[in-house]
This record gives sequence, C-alpha cells and structure tokens, in this order.
Amino acid sequence: MATYKSVDDAVETTIKEIEKSVDIRLYSAFAMKTINENYVPFETGQLKSSVRMSIKSKYEASVSWNTPYANRRYFENYKNPDKTLWFEQFESKNMDEVLELLEKNLDKNIT
Repeated sequence: MATYKSVDDAVETTIKEIEKSVDIRLYSAFAMKTINENYVPFETGQLKSSVRMSIKSKYEASVSWNTPYANRRYFENYKNPDKTLWFEQFESKNMDEVLELLEKNLDKNIT
C-alpha cells in the first residue's frame, strides 16, 4: 500500500494514475470527427478536408485544420456566426458523450 504525505497528495497521485489510464487518442478522434461534421463551416469543403490529428503519445494528441484562413474562421465567421469556436461548442454540447466515452475507456483499462 502506498504512503502519502497528505490527503491532497493522495488525491493528486490518484488523479495522475487515472489520467494515465485514459487514452487521449480515443477522445481526440471522437472530437475530430464530431467537430468536423457538426461545427466547422462548409463552403467549398477545403477547410473540412484539411483536418489533421497529430498523435504524440497515448496521452497527447492534437487536432488542427490547415488552411490559411482556418484560424480566422475559428474565431469569426460573418456568413454564419454560429460556426465559430468549434472546440468550445463541441465540448459544451457533447460533454455527456465525451464523459461516457472516457468512462468506458477508463473502465476497460482499469479492469
């Protein structure tokens, strides 16, 4: 049994162990697909087709859109103002699904 300096130390250590069990690649793939299908604006299709996921490790991944105007469209879109801040919209509208996905993955890795 592990020995901890304090309750805070025990909680922090436990959280770190749980984080190690969650495969961030799964979350990133789900986020990439959902964001691209539901939140990224579509005019010619170039922006949606430029999506890329970079996996650095089991615990680190990133999703990006690679067009010269992707950053600007992320923050402003005069034609369709609801199609901005894609990641924030994804998280606020899909948090239950995200938590369920992570919980299933965590259960699978712990048991």
